[in-house]
Amino acid sequence: MRKFVHSVFTICLLALTSSAAIAGEKSFGEYAIHYSAFNADFLNPSVAKAYGIQRSKNRAVLNVTVLKKADKALPKPVKADVSGTAITVYQKARPLKLREVKDQDTYYYIAEFPVTNEETLNFKVSARANGKDIGTVSFQQQFFTQ
Repeated sequence: MRKFVHSVFTICLLALTSSAAIAGEKSFGEYAIHYSAFNADFLNPSVAKAYGIQRSKNRAVLNVTVLKKADKALPKPVKADVSGTAITVYQKARPLKLREVKDQDTYYYIAEFPVTNEETLNFKVSARANGKDIGTVSFQQQFFTQ
């Protein structure tokens, strides 16, 4: 599990400098939603195998973490209800099936989906924790498969 955590953080760092991935964060009061979207072939093969993710240039992964801020401490990942949709340039909505991945006290939400070369998707990701809405993040990502 630790390898997965480190791989996700590595991918997020790569995403900040790569046009092939996007990563971001949006704050909502005491919570923040962290997200990244990237081609599945970015994953280390052993990590992909461990989590049943099909590595392929034609598949992508959405990774979401919900954090609760704390005074004088690092934000803590929390269990949440996370839902998402990818909308094509033709306004066709693709609901994303996010599954929870738990690593000790850390929660991640992962969705896999097919992509085509130069496809641009608009993402809407919403989160709820402790029975209340946290917020929604929207972002756009273009994927390259060649």
